[in-house]
Amino acid sequence: MTAEEIASFDCGSVPHPDFPSQRNLPAYKPTLDQVIKLTETVPLLDGTLARYNLEIKHSEELENEFCPDAESFARIVLEKIILWESLIAHAFKASPLLPSKPFIGWTLT
Repeated sequence: MTAEEIASFDCGSVPHPDFPSQRNLPAYKPTLDQVIKLTETVPLLDGTLARYNLEIKHSEELENEFCPDAESFARIVLEKIILWESLIAHAFKASPLLPSKPFIGWTLT
């Protein structure tokens, strides 16, 4: 699916039976670019900028049809982060993170 197709789905208006008191509002899933643009321009209440905890998931079985190879995928995602000192990245396998440029820290879970 393209980002445009994903954004066309309303993921906030339909009530969920497990959360009857939840306020339902129209919402969509933002792209990583949209999240970064907002968080890097709007300071938190204490005046600092947000920090990122980014989990990168990749599956070799899905390469070519649904996602690029691990190195390309990691590069595409991590190059979108402007403030490298604000990043903690982690993955279930280290391989998606290894080819990327240096950043503060990552955890292998």
